Amino acid sequence: MAWFTFVVLSLFFIFSSYEKGLYFHKDFYGFQIIIFTLFITLFIRFLLHKGMEKLTLISVAAFLPVVYLISTFYAASPQGAWDSFLRWVTYIAFFFLLYWSVEKRKIQRLLPIVFVVAGGWIALYMLLENFGFVNFHQAVVQGRFSGFFQYPNTFGMMMAAFFVFSLSMLMHSDIKRGAIIFYSSPLVLFFLSFFASYSRTMYIIFPVIWLMGLFLFKGINQIKYIVVSVVTCLISLIVYSVIQIGDPSANNDYLGLLVVIIASALATLIIYLFHQYSKNKLELFIDSIPSNKKKYSQYIIVVVTFVVAILGVLDIANKGLVFQALPDGIQERIVSIGESTTSRERFIFYEDALNVSKDSPVFGHGGEAWSTIYRGYQQLPYQSNKIHNEYLEWLLDIGWLGLIVKCGIFLYLYFLIAHGCLKSENKTIPIAVLLSSSVIFSHSFFDFNLSYGTVWFFVFWLITMGIRSIEFDYTFTILTKIRTYLLTLFLILVLVAGVFSFRFMTAENHYQQATDSSGLAEIMRHSEKAVNFNPYNVNYLFNLADNYSQMIQHESGYLAKTEEVLQNLVNVEPKNSNVISRVGIRYDRLGLNEQAFNHYYDAIEFDKYDDQSYTRAIINAVYLANSEVMSDSWYTKSIEVYDRYQSTVREFEENPIGSDHNSREFSFNSEVYEYVGEAYFKMGNVSDLKELLANIQAEDSLKEEEAKITALIMLYYEVNGEGEENGEPVESGETYILGNIESEDTDFQNQVLDELSNYRNKFE
Repeated sequence: MAWFTFVVLSLFFIFSSYEKGLYFHKDFYGFQIIIFTLFITLFIRFLLHKGMEKLTLISVAAFLPVVYLISTFYAASPQGAWDSFLRWVTYIAFFFLLYWSVEKRKIQRLLPIVFVVAGGWIALYMLLENFGFVNFHQAVVQGRFSGFFQYPNTFGMMMAAFFVFSLSMLMHSDIKRGAIIFYSSPLVLFFLSFFASYSRTMYIIFPVIWLMGLFLFKGINQIKYIVVSVVTCLISLIVYSVIQIGDPSANNDYLGLLVVIIASALATLIIYLFHQYSKNKLELFIDSIPSNKKKYSQYIIVVVTFVVAILGVLDIANKGLVFQALPDGIQERIVSIGESTTSRERFIFYEDALNVSKDSPVFGHGGEAWSTIYRGYQQLPYQSNKIHNEYLEWLLDIGWLGLIVKCGIFLYLYFLIAHGCLKSENKTIPIAVLLSSSVIFSHSFFDFNLSYGTVWFFVFWLITMGIRSIEFDYTFTILTKIRTYLLTLFLILVLVAGVFSFRFMTAENHYQQATDSSGLAEIMRHSEKAVNFNPYNVNYLFNLADNYSQMIQHESGYLAKTEEVLQNLVNVEPKNSNVISRVGIRYDRLGLNEQAFNHYYDAIEFDKYDDQSYTRAIINAVYLANSEVMSDSWYTKSIEVYDRYQSTVREFEENPIGSDHNSREFSFNSEVYEYVGEAYFKMGNVSDLKELLANIQAEDSLKEEEAKITALIMLYYEVNGEGEENGEPVESGETYILGNIESEDTDFQNQVLDELSNYRNKFE
C-alpha cells in the first residue's frame, strides 16, 4: 500500500498545479474526497496491522484543522470557513499519508526527484505556452509569466523555490553523475521563468535567500554554489535577451524553444564538467589552507560575496554598469519598485486588516473573512479580495489563538529539520528544504501564495523530505501518549470533512447544470438541489432567487419564496456589503422599494464607498415619497443619504493619495441631483435648491441636470408666489429664472421650459 499511496500522491503533487494551482475551491473537492478515502483506508490498516506509531513525530499537526473548524460557528462567511476547514483537513491528510508512505529508503530517495519533476513540468509548460505550442488561459498576464497559477508573483516565487532546491541538491558530497545531470538540467528553465515573472518582491527576496544558502554550506560547497549560480544566471540572461518573453503573437516558435533547450544543455554540460574535473583541485585547495585558518575561510567567502552584493545593489540603485547590462524588462521592473503605488497600497491593506482583527482578536472572523467584510474597514476605495499577507490573513481567519497554534506547529516541524540538520553529517536535503521553504514563507509576507492548494502540497512535501532525511534518536514522550487520541480525532475530522466535501461538490455540479440548462423547470430543479446540498454559497442562493422571481408572473406564491431566499442571503453573510446591496437590487426588481431602500442603506453602513447603493437609496426614497401621502420622512431620508454621500466624496477628494488607490472607481454620481432636487422642492428648501444649482453649474457637462433644477426653482416660485432677489420681490418664477439665463441660449431656455412643464404635470 505504501507504493500505491506514494504514486497517487505524486500524481496529485505533479498535476494538481494544472487545476489553476487549486486556488478555486470547486477545483479542489474531487482531490479532497480521494485523499480522505486514502486516509480512512490507512487508518483501518492501522487498526488491523498497527503502525500508527510511525506518525508519532508529526501527529501534532492534527490540531491544525481544529482551529478552522471552530471558526465555522461564528464566521463572517460560513462558506469560506467551511472551505478553509476542508482544505486544512486535506493538507494534513496528505501530509500524514506522504510521511507514512516514504518510510522505506527506496521511496524516500524519490521525494526530491518528484519535487524537481513537478517544478520542471510547471516551468516547461510555461515556456511551451510562451512559444505558442500550448494554450492555458492567463498563463501570461500583461507580458509576465504566471503559468498554471495565473498570477505572476506566485509563479515567480515557486520558480525561485525550485531553483534554490535544485541548486542545493548539487552540493551533495557524494552526488552521482546522473544526479548532477538531473538537478542541473532544469536550472535555466527555473531561473529564466523566475526572471520572466517580473516579480519585484522576489527580485529582492531571492538574493537574500541565496546568501543564506551560501552561509549554510561550508568549504568546497560554497565555491560550487557560487560557480553553478553564476553559470546559470549568465546563460539565463543571454537566453532572456535572445528569445521573446510574454509575446502573445508568438506561435510555434521552434527557434525560441531550441535556444532554451541548447542553453539548458550547455549549462548542464558546464556544471557537469565543473563537478567532475574541479572536485579534486578544490579539495586540494581547501586542504592547503592551514587548519587554524580553515574555519574562518568559509566566512571570508560569505563576507566577500556579501560585499559584492552590496556593491551590486548600489550600482543598480544608481543605474550603473551592472544595471545597464540587465535586459530592459528587468530594468523597468527594478525601477518601478520605488515608484509603484502597489507597495503603498499593500501597507494600507495591512493597516485595515489590523483594524478588522480588533473586532475579534482572539478567535478571528472565520475563513476568507477579509474578502467578506474588508469594505467596512477600508480607508480608501481599493478592490482586493486578498490582504497580500498570508499571516494577517491567518490572523483574521482564526484570531491570535489560532495563529499561535498554527505558527507553533510549523515552528516545531521546522525545528525538527533544523535540529536534525545540525546533527546530521549529510546536510544537503535539510538545507535544500529550509531554503525552498524560506522562499515560500518569506514571500508570503507580501502576497497570497498560500491560498493555492498546490503550494501547500509543495510545503508539506518539503517538510516530509526534511524530516525523513534525518535519523532521530529520540521521541517526545507526550506525543507518544496522545498520538492515538490525536489521530482518532483527525479521523473524525476527515469523516466530517468528507461529508461536507461531497455535499459541496454535488452542489457545484447541480449549479453548473442549472447554468447550462435551458428549460426553466430543469433550471429550478438543479438550483434548488444546489442550495439544499450547500446552503452557505451566496452564488447558489442568488441564482435560486433569480429563478424564483421569474416564476412570480406565473404563480404569485413564488414572491414569498423569493423573499425567503433573499432573507437567507442576508442571514448567511450579514456583514457582506456586496451581498446586502445585491439583495437590494433584487427587491428593486420586484418593485418592493421600501425593502430595497433598507438594504441599500444597510450596505452603505458597511461600505461608505458604495456609490451605487447611495444612488439607488436616494432614488428609492424619492420614489416612495412621491407615491405616498405622508412623504416628508422619505424626502428627509433621501437628503440624509445625499449629505452622507457628498461628505464621503469630499473626504475622498481631499485625500492626497485617494486617486492612486481607487480601483473601485468611486465617484459622485450626478444622476442623484434630479432626485435630491425633487426632495428639496417638496420640502420647500429653495435655498438648498439654489446651492444645488450652483454645484451643478460648476460642472460644464451637466446641462440636463441644470435644466431640471432650474425648472424646479421656477416651479417653487410659481407655486409659492413669494421670494426675493437683490431685495426686490419675485412675482414670477419664470421671469426670475429666464432673466438669469443668457438670452442667446435659447436651446437651454427651451429645455428648462420643457422640464418646467413636466414638473407641473408631475406635482399638480
